[in-house]
Amino acid sequence: MQLQSGVTLGPYEIVEPLGAGGMGEVYRAHDVRLGRDVAVKILSGHLAGDAEAMARFEHEARTVAALSHPNILAIHDFAVQEGMPYTVTELLEGESLRDRLTRGELPWREAAVLGIAVADGLAAAHALGIVHRDLKPENLFLLRDGRVKILDFGLARQVLPSGPADTHVTLVLGREHGLVLGTLGYMSPEQARGEPVGMTSDIFSLGCVLYELVTGRRAFDQATIAETLSAILNAHPRPIEESGGQVPAEVARVILHCLEKQPSARFQSARDTAFALQALVNDTSVMPGARGGRSRRTPTKAVAVLPFVNEGGDTELDYLCDALAEILANALAELPRLRVVPRTVAQRYKGRALEPMRIGAELNATALVTGRVVARGGQVSVQAELIDAPSNALLWGQRFVRPATEIFSLQEALAAEIVGALSRKLGGTKKPVRRTVAAHTPAPAAYEHYLRGRHAFQQWGSRGIAKAIEHLEQAILADPDYAPAWAGLSDALGASAYFGFSDPAVSMARAKSAAERASALDGTSAEAQAALAVALMFGGWDLERAGVAFRRAIALNPRLATTHAFHALYLSACGRPDEAIAEARKGEALDPVSPLTVLSVAWACHFAGRSDEGIAQLHRVLDVAPACAPAYVMLADYAEASGDYPKAIERVETALRLAEQPLDVAKALGSGWTSGGRQGYLRAKLSTVEHSVALFGDPQMVRAAVLTALGEHDLALGCLEAAFDLRLGGMVLMGAEPCFHPLHGQARFEALLGRVGLPGSAPGVASSADQHRGRLAGP
Repeated sequence: MQLQSGVTLGPYEIVEPLGAGGMGEVYRAHDVRLGRDVAVKILSGHLAGDAEAMARFEHEARTVAALSHPNILAIHDFAVQEGMPYTVTELLEGESLRDRLTRGELPWREAAVLGIAVADGLAAAHALGIVHRDLKPENLFLLRDGRVKILDFGLARQVLPSGPADTHVTLVLGREHGLVLGTLGYMSPEQARGEPVGMTSDIFSLGCVLYELVTGRRAFDQATIAETLSAILNAHPRPIEESGGQVPAEVARVILHCLEKQPSARFQSARDTAFALQALVNDTSVMPGARGGRSRRTPTKAVAVLPFVNEGGDTELDYLCDALAEILANALAELPRLRVVPRTVAQRYKGRALEPMRIGAELNATALVTGRVVARGGQVSVQAELIDAPSNALLWGQRFVRPATEIFSLQEALAAEIVGALSRKLGGTKKPVRRTVAAHTPAPAAYEHYLRGRHAFQQWGSRGIAKAIEHLEQAILADPDYAPAWAGLSDALGASAYFGFSDPAVSMARAKSAAERASALDGTSAEAQAALAVALMFGGWDLERAGVAFRRAIALNPRLATTHAFHALYLSACGRPDEAIAEARKGEALDPVSPLTVLSVAWACHFAGRSDEGIAQLHRVLDVAPACAPAYVMLADYAEASGDYPKAIERVETALRLAEQPLDVAKALGSGWTSGGRQGYLRAKLSTVEHSVALFGDPQMVRAAVLTALGEHDLALGCLEAAFDLRLGGMVLMGAEPCFHPLHGQARFEALLGRVGLPGSAPGVASSADQHRGRLAGP
């Protein structure tokens, strides 16, 4: 029974049919309550009254409802009308991956990017114990903007006990078994044997999809069902290089690793699969040749610096473990013809058993650097080893023991020895190890506090920033001439002021003073120049001088991740959103395990108005730092913007718990929503801003945002004018902030933009930044 245009299911008015499958029919519909178009799926007419089919239909709805990820189809509603169940989901515009494949294979980078997105979505499902079991091109949807969505969790389409092989068919054992096997040609060997399946079964299916994307043919394509099942169980797919496409050997290895017959031999998580693909996308040395997928470049050897193990379990040593791994990775990156695996991949092996051959294969690394750190009786001991991954052979190992007061000399000796060992064992040309701090050798206590402070700052949040300030102040007390400590203090004070964790005027003035001190002590310090740039931007609203300082900092040290993160904010403030996202991505690539650098990409996406990308990035932040309260605050803001206030309240409550704050704000928001809907929620938020500074930032800026949402623009502008009088650093991003878009063009708002030094947004409204817009648009 096909629904006619105009028929209503609850508040949803049917517009037109979109498609049908063996089990369901899908329609475009209009949600008359929220004024948006949605997709409505109903159970096919021939299954009406089929209790098992109805149970599976409802099960899928509940399964998808449990998931919240930008790469998984979002479900809005489930209901039954006159005995007919239906689900309501977001409406997708684009085509299935199967339709895309009719035009031929994809370039390998495009395929890898799609694979990363799918793996990220699977990881979210797997985290909830949900296995898809039917991943295939038909169940992957390409949106017009290039994003991909996973569809049809747990939906069996058709029973086909015999006949020619057809990869569009989902096989089901008899109803008495109740076991969905999956789609022929994409099911894993364990599915084909009718065995229980786990997360690695989805990874096998993803490997089948990736194989087809880069070759244009199916991995196990045979003439009959029996032959296809036999190939899945026993045969290897044809070599990827035989397809004629230009697929690098490194990419082929990742795909074939997904297609291992034994589940234990594949990638053990979707997240690891995504990271392996991301490493290949980021690695500029990975490129195809004219034939056989070989690189035209001189082959590079690769090394992965695995997370150092805190052997004693003393959390006070975590900062040193992280610092040693980072210092070694940076030092090794200076060697010629050597690729250093991004830390975003290597960090995933933290806390996992060392299996060199498997890790080397997964990371495409020829060598691994491992280390163990322990402190006893005032001594720090580091056991470092260099392992040949393919053979599991020890190439070099040495123990370093230093007094706890000599951490600086310990890291220098360790870096020099490992660089030398790699040069000898891997055939590289040894180069001097570039010092990782200024030429001024700091007092031992100052250096230890500096490392601790930097480690705390990277954790972000009010507690991390407060702890960073404490350690960096101690570092300066121990050595007043240590420029990096002054620069780090400036960054921490500036962040504290920006987010309202401390008095904005006082902290920002201190931040600017500390940055100027750092620059005076060491004019060649990239950290000092970056701190000065941030202070000039947020403390002085001087975008022209800030731009000069940022460019100088990057020229002095292009590998300083935090510089790129803050430079992205500068580019957002200057109205250059695409450049801001690209710059933030550079910082993330350099230090992808830092919540700050990963969060900076989410900020850039937010200011660019690219909400789906921003939400996806926030999930990456939570992968890196599950306790990052600011990420939950941003997710709450996105939920507010989409009208999902219950979800916003839930995320605010999570953020409050993580920040160890009272739950009164979340309770007030819940009461406001229950009693007054959207208006009640926003009024409640307005009344609680003084009690939520540690999460939401300065009250004046929050009030302005809420009042803008309420349509009370004059009051919102009054708050922004008060924020200007207080010299709040966040004003520099006022023009880029999406929540203030309704104010653009109003004379008072444009005047504020001009007074802060930002480009105007309305025709005929000039600002001081307009006078040097050409300079702001520079590199």
